Amino acid sequence: MIRYMKEPTGQERTRVYIAQLVILITSPVDNLPELFGQPGALNIPEPGSQELKEYLEARPPAIEVLTQALRSKDQFCREGAAYALSICGPDAAPAALELKAVLADPDELVSKPAAEALEKIQGKQDETQR
Repeated sequence: MIRYMKEPTGQERTRVYIAQLVILITSPVDNLPELFGQPGALNIPEPGSQELKEYLEARPPAIEVLTQALRSKDQFCREGAAYALSICGPDAAPAALELKAVLADPDELVSKPAAEALEKIQGKQDETQR
């Protein structure tokens, strides 16, 4: 599954979906929306397991897939990418330029999560500069 996400010729919506799943599984529960933070909402691999290690290693490529999806002509890909990046916090810093570009997207399901992601990125950067 993770290998498919990294394959640039794969179906875009499928790649974005897998990237979202990687982000949800590897994010701290405190970063997740209430729906996903409920016990049993996600099938999270056991701590220290090889499966969890593979998901954690896939996090940076997932962020890259989501960053690319912000430029998609497909509304659902842009929405999903912006939403997942808003969960990433400072890890989404490589997506900052693309996130700034979609702030003007007329679709609020893209622009609002993009603004949230930028706030989390910039807030963390501000704290480290103090």
